[in-house]
Amino acid sequence: MIRLSLLMGNYVRISSAIIILFLSGALSQDTIRFNTHQGIKDSLETILTENGDLNTSYTLSQFNENEVSYSLHTNLATLDTLLFKSTDILSEKIQSRHYNSIIGLTNVRDIDERFMRTLNQYRYLSGESELILGRTPNNKIGAIISTQTDFSSTVTGIAGFSRKSDETWDFAGEADIHLENSWKTAGIIDILWKRTGEESQLLKFGIEEPYLFGFPFGGKFGFIQDLRDGSFVKSNRAIQIILFTERLGRWDIGTSNTRIIPTPKGDSLGVNESKESSFIVSNQVYALNDRWLPTKGYRHEFDITGGTLKSTVTSSVLKFNGTVEIFYPFTSSVGSKFQSSLLGTIIEGQNIQEGDKVYFGGSTLLRGYPDDFFNDDWVFIQSMEFQYSQSNSRLFTFIDAGVAPIFDGAKLGYGFGYSQVSENTIVSITYGIGQENRLSQGKLHVIFTSRI
Repeated sequence: MIRLSLLMGNYVRISSAIIILFLSGALSQDTIRFNTHQGIKDSLETILTENGDLNTSYTLSQFNENEVSYSLHTNLATLDTLLFKSTDILSEKIQSRHYNSIIGLTNVRDIDERFMRTLNQYRYLSGESELILGRTPNNKIGAIISTQTDFSSTVTGIAGFSRKSDETWDFAGEADIHLENSWKTAGIIDILWKRTGEESQLLKFGIEEPYLFGFPFGGKFGFIQDLRDGSFVKSNRAIQIILFTERLGRWDIGTSNTRIIPTPKGDSLGVNESKESSFIVSNQVYALNDRWLPTKGYRHEFDITGGTLKSTVTSSVLKFNGTVEIFYPFTSSVGSKFQSSLLGTIIEGQNIQEGDKVYFGGSTLLRGYPDDFFNDDWVFIQSMEFQYSQSNSRLFTFIDAGVAPIFDGAKLGYGFGYSQVSENTIVSITYGIGQENRLSQGKLHVIFTSRI
């Protein structure tokens, strides 16, 4: 919001607050005359707003019954000082990194645009953050920034239930500890355990810092160990640098090493030991209006991995994993969500063994089926939801369609769900049914998240 203030004859340009200037030694000057005492404030406000330059002000130069005159003064200065209202949540060093793109600007519109881009660039910065412009004692331009954040450390449990062919219940579970901003640096620590079957479980650890040791980039390290069907153990280590861009989102670039070791059961099934060394490029754009119950906006995540796979022969390998989400509101309460996901593996000159295939089915990819129930060389999944939302809750229905080489046509899943967000917890319940199953054979997922 842009406003003007009149005090002791001086009109000045401000943004989000009132700034009072007493300028002398102006570099250029012009005069605006009014033959009436009415509407002067509105007229000057309009002129300065359209100009948008922080280096201009109007000073009262003449006042009598017939005429009022203001002189336009221009004093060359750029925004060179950032002050932060609070460093209790984010350290001053990290906040300076976030907002350094506005340094050197002189136009309010340019500053506002860069400021809003920064808030959209980092998903943990709230749109309620404020920026106030003013003059420093040495006649430079400074900004006071009040940063509002949306950090949320959580513990999440997911339970999945489905009825097997012998009418007994199969259980799959997941537990995730997610810690954000533990050291006021916007870093993240993730520890995940997942069980998808009697002989399948996964352990995942990840840590990331958006800025390392004062450098304009961050770092990310991840480790995954995955036991599948008692047949093999797949281990992965990855290290990446993190780069934030204004228009193209976040980029993670680095290397990955993966090893598959068969168990005695896997040996009998023909699973081969393999080693993979790859280069990883990831991109994320997050532009949703709410973290937990978004109703409007766009989000995407893309991962591309390419390298060399050494097994019985040496081959080139390419892996891809991408998701796009679009939320579109029809009214304030009724809206929709469209999601597309593409996952796959390409290995030059050889068949893809179980450990390198993509697994899908469960609470996020093709609902209505048990977790990781399917695997194939690639899969494309299209999802559509219709949602009815209130301030802290949502009812929704969905239909998912998956296309993969193992399917004859599209495999469908459909169902309904409910989500609720409170001050301390987030609960989501989904019941999905596969196209060939009865209502009683559906898959129930309960996700319970507690804020720490």
